[in-house]
Amino acid sequence: MNQYIMISSPKELPKNNFGSNSTLPAQATELDFTHLYFEHNPKSKATKKFSYSKCLTNEFEAIAYANKIPLKGKETRNEDEKKCVEILFNYLKEAVSKLSKSQQIEMFTCGDGEEDKCSSNPPITIKLGEINDPYKLLLDNLEIIKIQP
Repeated sequence: MNQYIMISSPKELPKNNFGSNSTLPAQATELDFTHLYFEHNPKSKATKKFSYSKCLTNEFEAIAYANKIPLKGKETRNEDEKKCVEILFNYLKEAVSKLSKSQQIEMFTCGDGEEDKCSSNPPITIKLGEINDPYKLLLDNLEIIKIQP
């Protein structure tokens, strides 16, 4: 089953291919190719905007295929996983840096076909600046967290 991480924000989200390296060393390893690609919901006159999940409430959304980011409690801390968790953390830092103090982004994780299965548990709210270990951002399946600057 594919695992996804969805992020929503009241402000436009960063649009980069996080973790990829355009100048790879001659002896590149598989780790050099490990990255996360964030696909964004379109917002243009030519394309009708859609939502990746009804569980998200903000206007701007991104989704990442996240099979190298484990669910909470399933981490192995191998090199690929560490790199992807750090990429996610850096992406969130960039997204949160655009927000005012009263705004927040949402992060939700789910498997294929579970995009609209919202948890009955209320989301917790965290301040990204208080996170010193990117692994603290790992979620259970169908969990939502709200992240403030």
